[in-house]
Amino acid sequence: MKRKLLALILAMALGLTACGGGDAASQDDAAEEQPDAVQIEEPEVQTANYTVVESQPYSEGMAWVVYRDEDGTTYTGAMDKEGKVRFCIQGEAVATTPFEDGQAYIETEDGLLLVDEDGLVYDFSSHMADGLRAYGGGYAVVYRTVNDIMEGRTTSHILVDSTGAERTLAHQVSTDGYASKGCFRGGNSGTYYVPRADLWLSDAAAEAGLPMWFPQSYVIGDYAILYDVQYVHGGIPDNNGDLHLLYAGKDDTEATFLDTSALPELSNLAYADVSITTEKTDCGLVCVEYSSTTLDGAEHSGTYFLDLENGTFLTYDGEYADLSFKDTFSVGDGRIALELTGRDSMTYLLMVDRQLNELSEPIQVCYARENFIVDSYGIVSESGFYDLEGNQISDGSFANLDLLSSLVGDGTVKTGEGVYCDYTGQQLFENIDASGAQRLA
Repeated sequence: MKRKLLALILAMALGLTACGGGDAASQDDAAEEQPDAVQIEEPEVQTANYTVVESQPYSEGMAWVVYRDEDGTTYTGAMDKEGKVRFCIQGEAVATTPFEDGQAYIETEDGLLLVDEDGLVYDFSSHMADGLRAYGGGYAVVYRTVNDIMEGRTTSHILVDSTGAERTLAHQVSTDGYASKGCFRGGNSGTYYVPRADLWLSDAAAEAGLPMWFPQSYVIGDYAILYDVQYVHGGIPDNNGDLHLLYAGKDDTEATFLDTSALPELSNLAYADVSITTEKTDCGLVCVEYSSTTLDGAEHSGTYFLDLENGTFLTYDGEYADLSFKDTFSVGDGRIALELTGRDSMTYLLMVDRQLNELSEPIQVCYARENFIVDSYGIVSESGFYDLEGNQISDGSFANLDLLSSLVGDGTVKTGEGVYCDYTGQQLFENIDASGAQRLA
């Protein structure tokens, strides 16, 4: 009816114009007397209702959600910070990984998918005839078993990249599932395989004349690292009693062997207790704490900071050098937060640059070792939310701060299944929108 009424009004107006009667003034009067244009009501777009079953924290702007549509069909999808599910796969019996360097994995009973924020990058399923060992960093490690009447039963471990190219590995890889940054642990402890450099750290150690077995091995951020603290055997120091430390990762094309002979606290050792912080470090700057005795009887204790990007040891000799240091956190713009423990048993964060120059006064975070998270978005502790200058953003009353590790990520807080807020408590969106989600399988 409204369309017919508008058409009639337009026809009348055109008719008056065609008659041409009257001067410009009378035309203006007629225009003023014309009724207001009738607005055409567009039909409402019906949006589907989605029930969120489970949701994960954000990572690099994307969060995994499990949801059901109006028909009761369940999907697992990747959602952006506007609440839009960009792509999905049917079912909830899948394993997903956080987005890392722009990519994530979906593991199902039938295969393994590598995705980016726009959808499928590569499907590894056709390579998994015998089984899957591990995946990460844009790669997957599968195994294949061959029976031969003369050779017997042999199993090969194959690296597959995101183009489908295969490489047979010289050693076995352990069944770890997801391996952050694609640093794969060897089947025997004490080594890692770094696919970007096609490098086994144990092989690199042997070529350098170092011990074949390292008691300490970790993935630290972008790097796999091995180090040896077993210096004394029967009272006689092995390998001149030096600290043996080897690492590779990120953009490395070969292993880096750190020469500690110039550091009196870490060379010519009769005894040493060395620990390298690995729990939360994400910036490639690690804290090395040592307590050592050299062969001449001199005793040493203290802290170095090892920069894995260039293989240099740094010392912090500022005002707070006597306090205990722990983890290091990247907070963006070249800044690093050093976790330190004050003599008041409070945990503080000291903002520094990569050369350990102080950029702020220490920021009080929490008491002792209470849970907290710090990133480029701010600081979250059990007492609330703070900016990187220590100013309180919110008391955190809108969130369950006892579960920081599962609730917080990428500057957001999950306050319910599918419900996300920023650090001020402002809800990001009301409902998820999966109407335009691309189906992967």
